[in-house]
Amino acid sequence: MEAGGDEDGKKEASAAGAQELTGSRRGSGEERGDGAGSPAGAGPISWSGPLSPSWRGVSLHPAMAPGPSPAAPSVAELLLRGLNLMGVLPTALLALLRRLRTLDLSSNTLSGELPCSLPRSLLMLDLSCNTLLGAVPTCLPSSLPAPHTLNLSANFLHLPLSPRLSFPACLAALDLSRNAIFGAVPPWIVADPDNSALLLLDLSHNCFSDEIPTGIAAIRSLKSLFLADSQLSGEIPPRIGNLTYLQVLDLSNNRLSGSVPAGLAGCFQLLYLQLGGTYGYYSMAYFLGYDQPNALKISREIPLPLAGCRSLEVVDLSGNEISGELSSAVTKWLSLKFLSLAGNQLFGHLPDWMFSFPLLQWLDLSSNKFVSFIPDGGFNVTEVLNGGGGQAQAQATPSETVLPPQLFVSASVNTVSWQLDLRYDLQAATGIDLSGNELRGEILEGLVAMKGLEYLNLSCNYLAGQIPAGLGGMGRLHTLDLSLSGEVPPKKLLLLDC
Repeated sequence: MEAGGDEDGKKEASAAGAQELTGSRRGSGEERGDGAGSPAGAGPISWSGPLSPSWRGVSLHPAMAPGPSPAAPSVAELLLRGLNLMGVLPTALLALLRRLRTLDLSSNTLSGELPCSLPRSLLMLDLSCNTLLGAVPTCLPSSLPAPHTLNLSANFLHLPLSPRLSFPACLAALDLSRNAIFGAVPPWIVADPDNSALLLLDLSHNCFSDEIPTGIAAIRSLKSLFLADSQLSGEIPPRIGNLTYLQVLDLSNNRLSGSVPAGLAGCFQLLYLQLGGTYGYYSMAYFLGYDQPNALKISREIPLPLAGCRSLEVVDLSGNEISGELSSAVTKWLSLKFLSLAGNQLFGHLPDWMFSFPLLQWLDLSSNKFVSFIPDGGFNVTEVLNGGGGQAQAQATPSETVLPPQLFVSASVNTVSWQLDLRYDLQAATGIDLSGNELRGEILEGLVAMKGLEYLNLSCNYLAGQIPAGLGGMGRLHTLDLSLSGEVPPKKLLLLDC
């Protein structure tokens, strides 16, 4: 595949390597690929003749200036994603690509174990969504001295990570998620945390044991940390607040205990905080045969300093043992779109600022111990819950939404700008869930005047009185649960048919 600077024998071996890598390809040759400059419909089986940028999935280094002995072209990128490639990696042949910078073989059915002998020139390696087995070899970091991105997610890696496993400081993104790796997380996942460039670390959906190593809290460059659903235990490291650039933190569905560390307020750029437990959720580890589902059991109160994370848009602390009353300090989360405190032990009155977040789409305070009345006020503040303020939207057809709400977050690293590209998809109805508390009094007219609501659950409380007449004007409402709450007057039964 690479011809630059090699003798004819190596040129022939490289062409043979191209055929070996693709000869086991299944499916139609008409499938499209990712290769820049590739003609439509040209499959990798057309790799024949002299090395050419028209080969599908192949990008070449720029041609050298003409001269007496012009350099032959050489391969810069191989982008062979989703082409049903099979077999093991032809490491000996890949090693001939001495100037290869990007290798993307993701979403194929490659098998075998991860090799140590890969082109040392690689900056980006993506082998995700294959059927690779075994371990992440300790020799892998030394065989790739200057990688920017390493993605080995969604394979069948199932052996422990060596405690000596440590990646170079230049690595920007490391994704080992969705495997079956067990044992402890290495104490120093990067060799030099103080000078690390790591922006994204994803070890989620594995079968680790033991605690979150304190070394992770020393990687100050981190912007995105995913450790969800990985059987981790112990407390959240108190020094996690040292990660002042952190934008995403997902520790959900583990066996963590203790409290939310007050030092977390140091992560003042946080947008996405997911510390939810198993409330209404069973993890993959549970279905793999563990006796109990993961359970994040954070206790005590929500620390007031956390209110200093004013950029927060998504907060999920559900399914824990958080107690105490809600503090008005959290009203500083002016960008909040999703808040779930369901399945905790919060008590006291519902605060009158509860509906005052201007961008709020989903509020879940269910299954706590709140008492007294639904507060009367603030209903007109939240633009989304009020249908965006437009009459047409307020009367629009309900959207196709997901219940219970689901959060899909993805992050990638742009190694050109060296920035984190964060995207999350909140698939949820616009809704409010106050069920399973000890609320009393009547259902307020202001609540049913929120024309943007698609989901409203007030069930399992001690509400009394009649259903407000304004319910009939909630044109977007498609789920309403008032069971065991209040009295439905016969003349207004038709109002429930929304």
